[in-house]
Amino acid sequence: MAAASASMLCIVIVICSLLSTPSTANHEVDALIDVKKMILEDPSNALQTWNPSSPNPCKWKYVFCDAHGHVYTVHLALKNLPGALSPRIGDLQNLYQLSLEFNKLSGRVPRGKLSEFGYKSFQGNPDFCGDVLKKECITNYP
Repeated sequence: MAAASASMLCIVIVICSLLSTPSTANHEVDALIDVKKMILEDPSNALQTWNPSSPNPCKWKYVFCDAHGHVYTVHLALKNLPGALSPRIGDLQNLYQLSLEFNKLSGRVPRGKLSEFGYKSFQGNPDFCGDVLKKECITNYP
């Protein structure tokens, strides 16, 4: 009887721990993986640890989290990354600092949350455009 109770207690603890895992972690992983998918090349392997099978983005290179485990900073400046910026970056609700300076990124900087970061987060990417940068997009970027 005691062994059955101990087994049942272990099962309850495992289930509770799975249910208490913040759903934002997977949401943040999905958003960051979409960001990675829009990068055409990663010559400095900056995104090497950005792996959907690793459920904790706080352990990923160049991703920093707050005390609650939410993505707080993404620092990818000077990584020579070509590509576009996924609109899903705006899904990172707790993002406080975004550093994408001096890469080879292009296209429209997504509206919304990214307008909080201003020009400095995007400088050195001459093919970026959009409201955030007060620069009109010549081509029809999404």
